Amino acid sequence: MLEHESLSTDILVVGSGIAGMIAAIEARKAGAEVVLASRRKLGKESSTAVARTFAFGSEEETKGRNMPGYDNKPGKYIEDWTLVKSLSEEAPVQIENLISLGVPMVRIPADKGYEKLPSYRPTGSDAAHGGAIVLDILGPVARKLGIRVVEGCQITNLLRDEGRIAGASGLRQDGGWLAIHARAVILATGGAAGMSEVTCSSREVCGNGYAMALKAGIHLKNMEFNEYYPVGLPTPRGQHVHCAPLTLMMKGACLRNEAGEDVVKNHFGISVQEAMPTTTMRFDWLPRAVALEMERGKVHLDLTGVPAEDWDRLPERNWRQIRQTHVDLKRTLLPIMPMSIAFRGGISVDARRWPGRGGWGT
Repeated sequence: MLEHESLSTDILVVGSGIAGMIAAIEARKAGAEVVLASRRKLGKESSTAVARTFAFGSEEETKGRNMPGYDNKPGKYIEDWTLVKSLSEEAPVQIENLISLGVPMVRIPADKGYEKLPSYRPTGSDAAHGGAIVLDILGPVARKLGIRVVEGCQITNLLRDEGRIAGASGLRQDGGWLAIHARAVILATGGAAGMSEVTCSSREVCGNGYAMALKAGIHLKNMEFNEYYPVGLPTPRGQHVHCAPLTLMMKGACLRNEAGEDVVKNHFGISVQEAMPTTTMRFDWLPRAVALEMERGKVHLDLTGVPAEDWDRLPERNWRQIRQTHVDLKRTLLPIMPMSIAFRGGISVDARRWPGRGGWGT
């Protein structure tokens, strides 16, 4: 028989990535009692732990160019632009917030390659994942502030009371069942990119929060709005690895369909080297072009025409990705697949209740 335990709090935060950690810290600083429930050790379960940098930019910085078949606002019919504006305005504020909490951030300026947005990396991220560094610093901050951390607890259900969410319950690693009653619940459980067959996300990022919300009768929207990276490289393990932009930007690199045609040039009238620096091209439109071509056959990465000097300049991190294919890409074409990287849909929220604009949403 399962052992049952219950506790009460003002705010329950589910998930200990950067979203959950900051939400818990800000709620605690505002005077609320906070419980932070984490599936694993604090700060070790999330997509944040494998993030390298934190980037943001204005619409002007991210817009694309005019070209046939290209629309630089792929989400214009389904995105809530009030929320988009709130997020973009909040980003630099939250970078400063991280710094105030003790995270040593270094600003990386935009370059002439593919990083068109300024970004920030925690000091030491050249040798480790920047996100992991952030979480390692925020964890002790959360505990010092008096946030109650519940580790090793898989939250599975939202609790309802007279039509409102009144907490959540889940299974602990020791086999016990835990119910947490709260005045408000913040779901920071990540997206669902891990459900895709080909993904660079953790398989554990599989929509748990969406499932709990849906089961509790909460409205979800834009669940079809996903983001992909155009080139996933197959490995002998049956998995795919991300092919970094610098590899695709080498002179002579090309994506070819079964007929040997240049996929990017066919769809957009430019080369893959010209397309990669534009963020929306890289994550929204190139994957669409690859997917359309795959309806008729395989799409291959062709690096056989890359000159020796470009190979010599390729960073080691790119070589690590290439070596995992066990294929000599200097001489052999390799079939590729688009990779799921993000899930843009979710629970409907009210931008007027955004943090810093009158309080927390419900």
